[in-house]
Amino acid sequence: MSLANGSKISPGILLSAMGHSMTRDIVLQETADQTASNMVKIGLRLQQISKQYSAAKKVVCSHEMRMAPTRKNQKQVFWSYFDWERNARYQIWNAVGRHGVMVHDGIDGIPEEFLQDIPGLVNSLNLRLTRS
Repeated sequence: MSLANGSKISPGILLSAMGHSMTRDIVLQETADQTASNMVKIGLRLQQISKQYSAAKKVVCSHEMRMAPTRKNQKQVFWSYFDWERNARYQIWNAVGRHGVMVHDGIDGIPEEFLQDIPGLVNSLNLRLTRS
């Protein structure tokens, strides 16, 4: 989430105590026993992901929302996505009889009878289903 929200990260930031990076703080809290070479690998991978988020927000801002990709407008893209995600989660939750627990990326504990035809359920709600 910190990367999606614009937190900066790179191997240099990860290995340095200078500057502020929420992502660095999270990684260091969870990986205190890592070697410098592993931290460089982690930093490179997270930097790549950060660049992908940044590029995606600019594209959505420019091409989908027809706005200049300013920092302010990119933040609007970010919050618009979370509004969409929350609305979609509520649509699914209501469609499954309000069963399950909502979590950031979906709903846990949907009864088996609803899981039989998830693609049909999602399609009936006019949502797009992706699998990871």
